[in-house]
Amino acid sequence: GYTELDSIVGELTVRSLKEGWPFKSKELPNRFLHDFKPANLFEKIAMKKLGSTDFSMEMAHLELAGYYEKQKNFADAYREYLALIHSIPYETEFYEKAATLLLMNGDYQQAFKLLSKSLKIYPTFFAVKWLGLIHLKSNNLKQALEYLEKAEMMSANDPQVLYNLCRIYLQTGNEPAGYELYKRLKNIAPNSAYAKDLDNRFRNE
Repeated sequence: GYTELDSIVGELTVRSLKEGWPFKSKELPNRFLHDFKPANLFEKIAMKKLGSTDFSMEMAHLELAGYYEKQKNFADAYREYLALIHSIPYETEFYEKAATLLLMNGDYQQAFKLLSKSLKIYPTFFAVKWLGLIHLKSNNLKQALEYLEKAEMMSANDPQVLYNLCRIYLQTGNEPAGYELYKRLKNIAPNSAYAKDLDNRFRNE
């Protein structure tokens, strides 16, 4: 739960304190925040934190993580989100942001662990859906069906959920249920890759 940003905020906090009383005379103003010129993004965000009571450490980690993501530096962005999870472990948004980076990198096992933890805090659609999709990727059809049916109840018009639920129904021999989902998907996203794939499947049957 600690990154380079925390270290720099701590260092600059100490330097700011040393520019005022009792390290210097009460009569002398503490001009550290005014005079300090940040040399890099870490120091810029750290000074933003020190100079404003409205800019929290959590906001600082989010800003840095966002910068890393724009730079395609997903490993460092992931570490910032982990720091946020440690500092506010009941905020599911941070679990989802970290899990998204893991999913992009193909680390489904670690993403599964994070999303399972977030589910104990609050069952978000994102977590339920992706736990189902990870189970499906591992061919755990029973568990995948359980999660994806829950996800479909939480958000009835998600094309990815409808598509994968339909696939499970077809694989398990429940073709009527699969066809119903296919028709819904055709209404919601007729030109999607999901619908086109199912077009081929039902056309060949």
